[in-house]
Order: sequence, then C-alpha cells, then structure tokens
Amino acid sequence: MRQQSKATPEQVRIRSFDGRMPSGKVIVAIANTHARQIWAMLAHDIDHDPRACLNHPMHQQTRVAQQDRPKKAV
Repeated sequence: MRQQSKATPEQVRIRSFDGRMPSGKVIVAIANTHARQIWAMLAHDIDHDPRACLNHPMHQQTRVAQQDRPKKAV
C-alpha cells in the first residue's frame, strides 16, 4: 500500500470519500468525476495529459507546503 505522502491528489480525495461514504457512493462519485473530465476534453478538443492536474494552483500549493517540511532523519 502506498504511503499517504506519495499518493496523488485524486487518491487522497478518494480516500477521504471512502472514510465518509458507503463504497457504492464512492464509486459513483469517481465515475461522475471521470465523466466530467472526459466531457471537458471532448468538448474542448484537448488531448489527455495525465500530469496536467499537477499544474493546477491547488496542487502547486500542496507541493510547496511539502517541500517546506523538514526532512525526517533516517
């Protein structure tokens, strides 16, 4: 199992859903998100870029916050 710090933003969001909702609702929420993403790509004639979400300002703030944390001694 992956550690929380190495999880993608989408995985973190899904894990938070899983703790709050029944699994059926989590599956529907994921499917709804994917459907909206596919619709947006088709409507705007955009090719799929799996790393595009990392350029979103919300994810860049998370990345900066993670870089500011002190490193753990091994």
